[in-house]
Amino acid sequence: MNGVVKKAVVLTAGMGLRSLPATKAVPKAMLAVLDKPAVQWVCEEAARSGAREILLVVSPDGAVQKHFSKDEALERTLAVQNRLNELAAVSAIARLNVEFAVQQNAGGSGEALLCARDFVGDKPFFLLNCDDLFLGGELPACAQLSESYAVTGMSTVGTIKRNSGLDAYGVLRLKPRDDGEKELLEIVEKPRDNPPSQLIAAGRYVFNPTVFEALDKTQRFGRELRLSDAIALLCRARAVCAKEIKAMRFDVGSRAGLAAANAAYAMHFDKERFLNELAEAGLDAAFFAR
Repeated sequence: MNGVVKKAVVLTAGMGLRSLPATKAVPKAMLAVLDKPAVQWVCEEAARSGAREILLVVSPDGAVQKHFSKDEALERTLAVQNRLNELAAVSAIARLNVEFAVQQNAGGSGEALLCARDFVGDKPFFLLNCDDLFLGGELPACAQLSESYAVTGMSTVGTIKRNSGLDAYGVLRLKPRDDGEKELLEIVEKPRDNPPSQLIAAGRYVFNPTVFEALDKTQRFGRELRLSDAIALLCRARAVCAKEIKAMRFDVGSRAGLAAANAAYAMHFDKERFLNELAEAGLDAAFFAR
């Protein structure tokens, strides 16, 4: 897809505490969904949404960098063994145009985003969180945001609708615009009563470079520089919109979300083999509805 947004920043660092003990040795962005780590699905979404350059903000351990690096020895082995499907899958990883910025110190999502300042320059960019995967929809999640950005030229927060549990999230207060889009007025944190909507942030954004100016003005919460606080400053300047993403969203930073994503992706991309495996185990698809 060709769009106005050509750069993407992907946040991969973080301790993955919700997925322990799996993330004790494996970075959370490298947890597998079907046959790919979550970070690869996210990068492929960015590329399908029009991003031509992708920056991964990574921790110093090197696992993500290794995954995206070309492995000539592995490719030779696969070629000799005539494993052509696996060879094509491995070769495709290195064709993604990715760069890396190492986040040396944990300091929140705002701190991670600051690592991308030079990469972004004066261009708009996608920001993607590896905790969130999207499946379905007529367009990839970021492409849906890009359409809204093309209309407004304003930073845009991707949202999803939740029917329950809103008191555990930041809930968005919106205002309709004359052009059919919606301005984000504020994010109400964990409302106990009368939430302003059923929409929460969904780990996908389009930002103008002014987000870095907002981060410069944002006070830290302890050692943490929070992206949500910078977005609040943009809201006060009436410089941000919101767009509901029409797709299934999975929180793969949680154990239940990761399991649900694996089942849904298997049904979408490899249904016959998945159902056969269930049958071999004495189960059927109705098992998941119990």
